[in-house]
Amino acid sequence: MIEILAPASRETFKTAIDNGADAVYLGLQEFSARKGADNFDREELEKACYYAHLFGVKVYCALNTIVKDSELESFFTAVKTAWEAQVDAIIIQDIMLGAYVKSKAPEIVLHLSTQAGVCTVDGAKFAKEKGFSRVVLARETPIKTIEEIAKIIECEVFIQGALCSSFSGGCYMSSLAGGNSGNRGLCKQPCRKAYTLDDGEECYPISTSDLCVGEEIFKLINIGVTSFKIEGRMRRKEYVAASVRYYRNLIEKAVDDSNLKSDLMRAYNRGNYTKGLAFGQDKTFLTPLVQNHIGENIGKVSRVMGSRIEVKSSLKPRVGDGFKFLRNGREVGGTEYREENLTKTGFVLTTNQDVKANDLVMLTTDVELQERLEKVTRKIDFSACVFGATNMPLTILLEANGRQAIVYSEELLDGAKSHALTESELIDNLNKVDDLPFNLTALEYREKSAVFIRKSSLNALRRRALKELADNLVGHEKREVYIDYDTPLDKDNSDVETLREKVVITAKTTQVKDADIVIYAPENYDVNNVGLKEFLDSNKGVEKYLYVPAFLTKDDEQVISECVNVFDGVYADGISGVAIAERYDKPLFVGTGLNVFNTITASLWSERASRIALSVELTNGEANKIQRALPNAKLFAINEGDLKVMTLCYCPYGHDCARCKGKSVARLTDYAGRAFVIRRVRPRQCQFEIYNNTPLKADYDVNPIRVEILSREDYACNAQGAYTKGHAHNPTK
Repeated sequence: MIEILAPASRETFKTAIDNGADAVYLGLQEFSARKGADNFDREELEKACYYAHLFGVKVYCALNTIVKDSELESFFTAVKTAWEAQVDAIIIQDIMLGAYVKSKAPEIVLHLSTQAGVCTVDGAKFAKEKGFSRVVLARETPIKTIEEIAKIIECEVFIQGALCSSFSGGCYMSSLAGGNSGNRGLCKQPCRKAYTLDDGEECYPISTSDLCVGEEIFKLINIGVTSFKIEGRMRRKEYVAASVRYYRNLIEKAVDDSNLKSDLMRAYNRGNYTKGLAFGQDKTFLTPLVQNHIGENIGKVSRVMGSRIEVKSSLKPRVGDGFKFLRNGREVGGTEYREENLTKTGFVLTTNQDVKANDLVMLTTDVELQERLEKVTRKIDFSACVFGATNMPLTILLEANGRQAIVYSEELLDGAKSHALTESELIDNLNKVDDLPFNLTALEYREKSAVFIRKSSLNALRRRALKELADNLVGHEKREVYIDYDTPLDKDNSDVETLREKVVITAKTTQVKDADIVIYAPENYDVNNVGLKEFLDSNKGVEKYLYVPAFLTKDDEQVISECVNVFDGVYADGISGVAIAERYDKPLFVGTGLNVFNTITASLWSERASRIALSVELTNGEANKIQRALPNAKLFAINEGDLKVMTLCYCPYGHDCARCKGKSVARLTDYAGRAFVIRRVRPRQCQFEIYNNTPLKADYDVNPIRVEILSREDYACNAQGAYTKGHAHNPTK
């Protein structure tokens, strides 16, 4: 099965289906990772599921944010609402919360969100173990790994749309900057802002191009990927339509796709597209010169006469079309085609912006495209057979897609005295399908005698027939689900004493003082690395854990596995590290990257982990509630030091090693002069960690973690005595 999966808001839902989507994903008004999207309420969701299932289109509901204890009851209500509304699956980010849902209501089909960061075979196996039917793979997963995972569990892979700059589920930059958490559906996209990388010029150094795998989709089909996902629940109707049509046609090879690719670029094009990290970082992966929609190049400026801009182009624009001007890759202005003004070689635009001859002219809003795509509709063909005879009920038999509906009039038919029911009247009547997407293609009228039926009776019979046919096509059976909410949150365990331990995460090789456990996060994970040996020698007599990053390739796993044996335990910042700990029978320390956010999740992790680091987005009060509910669990929070806000699984230097020069650290400086440190780490291939512009100094009451990764004064990133309290007293939105 090949599934084209389209984004759907209330506005674009029907557009996705009309243009050929096999499935749509959407959100309720709560717990959606796109909280700002035009999401659905219960009644709207029920109607959406009914309409989609008429066409055999599946509906997946995204409840894929991390959930606080105070929200658990509402979350389970949302799960119940979605499932009883007849969705085909529910997408969840928190793997343990999903496991809990599955244990209480095994009939619910669960998909694991890309925010969970599954990028390895071990991660996929873990998801399957916890009851998930499908994994939405991290966008950074290499194609060789995708092939292996597809043999284990159903895979969903992104093929089109915006790419997150940070590794899936591991971005806290928006959260720390203003309390708007990406993990809770409110990302403010700081990755799209302008920065200076090191001492270079201001640009958009970590803004990624939009993904468009194009014909590479066949490689994904051949290795067993099931679902091909288009990102964009907050984008316009023409983008959804153009994206679905492009890939539908690409797979079916229906027509030449050059015009469809043009439609796609005009609908939304950031950076002229990248094939994505599944195929390795390409030259267009980053779009440092312009970070938003640039459309399609349709010509260039031939002459500037004051506010009149002559454009050389074969395009015949429509009033309302939107344009941008690019010079050396940068946007220098934009305007709208306000009145018809064609020339022999193109057309004229008006603007007072600094436009020059030879600037590229990009079409960003295409009125003709919008109108054309809005006309596309999808119908279900049906045939009808009508039997009429005196002293018998009028019988209507409808058939569509192998399903039938048969209805009878309540009254017996009289013989026609003046006006007999005709085939033409039946055709006119059955063509009135109200709001159902039906299309009458054939009618057979078996008339044994001339009969009469009142128009109101015929209308009522038609409505019953069409509704029965629709119900039979949909095939919904009533669902009822109850998720028992038995968290120990309300129990009073305040008298139980918990073991106090001090933990330090460090990249330094010298002795760490005042710590019960030291977690080593090296730059280089080579087991023969001098730094690793120095660390082990300097910290004898203390428990030592190896920091395992959230993103791992197969080669990374091999390198890290060689290191694990010389450590006492594993600190796992992602699902893959959990499997490594268990494979080598090492104590597991669940890291902050797994976003333990509530009592249920913490309780389930405590069954297999010796220690748990709570999410950096919890307040002190929220963390304390979890500890009181689970007095025997060893819970920790980062109290002090360097706070990682992003992990880049690509090279911000574009794989230009001459620019990077093998540096271990770099600077990302914003408009206000705030410097964020970029630290390079290498399991096998380079990753780049971005740290907050100021160190953390919080006051969590649970066991403290101190992070000693950076030496800011060494690269002109001195915090000058400034600290942030993080979320200790500032709840995330």
